[in-house]
Amino acid sequence: MDLITIKDKKKQLTFALDDLKAISSIILTVGDHEEYANAYEALKVIDRALTSITDDIQDAVDGIGVALEKKPVREE
Repeated sequence: MDLITIKDKKKQLTFALDDLKAISSIILTVGDHEEYANAYEALKVIDRALTSITDDIQDAVDGIGVALEKKPVREE
């Protein structure tokens, strides 16, 4: 995989991460409304799962960013 492809994939992961964080935000907003009180426990479970996924993706994005910033080491 070339460097441009890796950078593109990193951007895709970042966009997916943003979308997942938006879903999590919606879940928290919905949980504040009484009409969804019965579903709130299920929403909390979904939010916890999303948090775990977003944390893993953020870790991957950060790791890719660090790897891209490093200069290649030449073996002599």
